[in-house]
Amino acid sequence: MTIVPFPNNVHNTSNESIKLDVRISTSTYVYSNGSESYLGTWIDLNDGVTYKIAKGSFENSAVQFRRDEVENPFLEGKYTINALRENVTEEVVVYVYGDNSMSTADAVRNLTDAVSQIRYRMEITVDDARRSWFCYASDYTVTTTIEFMHARMAEVKIQVIRDPVEILEEVW
Repeated sequence: MTIVPFPNNVHNTSNESIKLDVRISTSTYVYSNGSESYLGTWIDLNDGVTYKIAKGSFENSAVQFRRDEVENPFLEGKYTINALRENVTEEVVVYVYGDNSMSTADAVRNLTDAVSQIRYRMEITVDDARRSWFCYASDYTVTTTIEFMHARMAEVKIQVIRDPVEILEEVW
């Protein structure tokens, strides 16, 4: 877990820091019965060594509804009789670091393999609150400032597709 200062746009008059932990399940036995397998492993996306969450991650998310609407020739407008939330897409930007080009490429591959799973779990812990949800195969872009074969740092932008229902719990 990495301790990061409050972003500039948050009104904070002290020098307080927040604890931020983001992790992705990499289990091949994920959720056959709806829970994380004890054989599962996790990638810590904000360990401060190999992975760092970039500014702008989790800033915006939008919810869209799948609606059932009815019309009546005698009444104006439409009436919604049922509405269900669709999956939510959130952008997560991760800086990936390595000691050499091979370790950088390996860390990028581990991350992209994790978000390419058909179904995985993501958890975000900020201070004492943890949000978690199930996610699905997510699109991503890998960018480096020099040729990837020489890079010791890469930026991975992930469009995380997640369930609209999240679990919120307090952690100690």
